[in-house]
Amino acid sequence: MNAVVREAVVKILESLKGALENGTLYNTDMHGTRITSVSAALESKLGVLVGETIESSLMQLYLDMRHLQIDEDGWSREAHAILPFVDALLDSLKSGNEISIFAALSELRYHATRTQHELSSRYRARPFVPRR
Repeated sequence: MNAVVREAVVKILESLKGALENGTLYNTDMHGTRITSVSAALESKLGVLVGETIESSLMQLYLDMRHLQIDEDGWSREAHAILPFVDALLDSLKSGNEISIFAALSELRYHATRTQHELSSRYRARPFVPRR
């Protein structure tokens, strides 16, 4: 990953951190979309992988959570739980060590998937209301 892409990705991830620190997952997947767009335009395969991993992880988590009865504290708790993984990814990107970048992406994706599978044991489903 070249220095220009790395700098852009770091700035976007720092913006993502701010959203997560505010306790929201709404539209956080768009940070991944931005990373992917910048990386594709600058032909960075690793940048595209980072963007796609962020985008899919956060989008899937958010969509699954929407179908559950989660109060504001629960949303905040789930958003804050992602922060250590974003921090690890930021640290690895700043170091430029591709092996640690892959490891950080793997940990983030695993956390998102594990959380998706555990959500139904922590929260109740929203009642189904048929559309007319």
